[in-house]
Amino acid sequence: MSSTATSTAQMRLHVEVQAEAPVERFCLVGSSKALGQWNPKHGVGLEWMGGTWMTRQPVTLKPRERVDFKFLKIVGSTMEWEGDPNRVLDVPPGDADLKLKGRFNAHTILSLAEGADGRPSTSQAAEAASARAEAAAGAAWRRSVEEAESMVAESQNDLRARRE
Repeated sequence: MSSTATSTAQMRLHVEVQAEAPVERFCLVGSSKALGQWNPKHGVGLEWMGGTWMTRQPVTLKPRERVDFKFLKIVGSTMEWEGDPNRVLDVPPGDADLKLKGRFNAHTILSLAEGADGRPSTSQAAEAASARAEAAAGAAWRRSVEEAESMVAESQNDLRARRE
């Protein structure tokens, strides 16, 4: 029940909900097409796997998309929506796997999903973007230091000139 992004970069969201054993079912619904556009029939069903509710497959979201969402608890034919306000996910740019871990009507934590080696799972494109951002930040910092040093030198020259 995921949508494909029009660009090649995709954000894959793995969802995990801490809750009781399968007396009930859980669904993830929200504002994006990938989350059913608030229609529970088209939302993302979660499955009971080893003590927690999880998505079998990650949900594909568009980078830089803002998604409002809620967990929906289904017991028999009764649906219980989480209370307001909606949860909000600002999907970061790039191509990576994210893990959303939470509880019904409680906190959620968003992090990079771990790969088989236990390290955060990101694509080469995301790593390259991160490296470019670090390089740009370093260059900006160096320019700031150079400007500060130049201003100090000018101030010292002005002080010397006034003393003479």
